[in-house]
Amino acid sequence: MILIRQAAYAEYGVLVMIRSAALIYFSPTGTTKKYAHRLCASLGITDVDVIDLTRPSARWGKYRIDKEFVIIGAPVYEEYLPEYVLSSVGNMEFQNQPVFAFAVYGNIGFGVSLLQYHEELRKKGLRVCGLGAFIGEHSFSRKGCELADGRPDIEDIDRINEISKKIATRLSAGQFIEDVADIPEKLPLMARILPRGSAKVFTKTPSINDRCSKCGACVMNCPVSAINNGLEIDDTKCIRCFACVKKCAKTGRDIRYRYGFLINMMFAIKNKNRKKNILI
Repeated sequence: MILIRQAAYAEYGVLVMIRSAALIYFSPTGTTKKYAHRLCASLGITDVDVIDLTRPSARWGKYRIDKEFVIIGAPVYEEYLPEYVLSSVGNMEFQNQPVFAFAVYGNIGFGVSLLQYHEELRKKGLRVCGLGAFIGEHSFSRKGCELADGRPDIEDIDRINEISKKIATRLSAGQFIEDVADIPEKLPLMARILPRGSAKVFTKTPSINDRCSKCGACVMNCPVSAINNGLEIDDTKCIRCFACVKKCAKTGRDIRYRYGFLINMMFAIKNKNRKKNILI
């Protein structure tokens, strides 16, 4: 059990208790949201303002963030953070608060996401006390071709509890990340060769099947408004997050691969090595 009930950080030599936080996240399938709220609970912060950037309308707003601490989370797509998440954060007004930011990825790689966070948050005048790379079920994962299936699991959540203790310790000591050399980044060869949006090279548009009840849940849950009321998907907007598949109670859409043998082979290799949630 976490004994830390209130995080603290040192400012101008005075110990200040952190009682409030702004929780900002983009979470099409709910994994990033789960991690964000777990972090707040582990830190014992109960006064929380939530800004959920998953819905497009939320990303149009202007926000003044005046809580004492900021937590930001987003999934990684093709080794990068979603550009519209960075632009939304760029439009927010902060008060030089300490911030913890994390990226969620499907056990393959978090690419340059942590460097992107550090650059954008420092530009906003925020003090980065830590960066996290957390594991979630890969968006392409499906029955028979699983990768990080069911994660975060109990082990992942236990690790978040440990990470929250370290975050609180850093805040108490006034420790912040200044040098980008301390931030790992790695773009695999495929990510360097293929253009952005290459997820569509490997997956087909998630069309409806005969189990679809036409309830409209996919329309409501699409984070980029790519699905119209006729349930048709605009493939130029679709980001292959597959929220329309994974949030459908009737399993009315399917994840379909273009090069199934390649994806099966890659997922089988990556599944052999269980990566852990890390704190930078």
